[in-house]
Amino acid sequence: MAKASRSRVGDFEKSLKELEIIVERMESGDQALRVRQLLEKDDHPDDDSDHDSDDDE
Repeated sequence: MAKASRSRVGDFEKSLKELEIIVERMESGDQALRVRQLLEKDDHPDDDSDHDSDDDE
């Protein structure tokens, strides 16, 4: 049980670090954030297909 708890803590810390990076970019005025692409990459780590192909319609 402690191992699963550590895994969740690690996932939380990773997500927190990613959020901190996003906030830093926003604070510096970098509006070209690729949050959607980062999230999709995390959801489908083995999928190398182009996720933006449906945006051209």
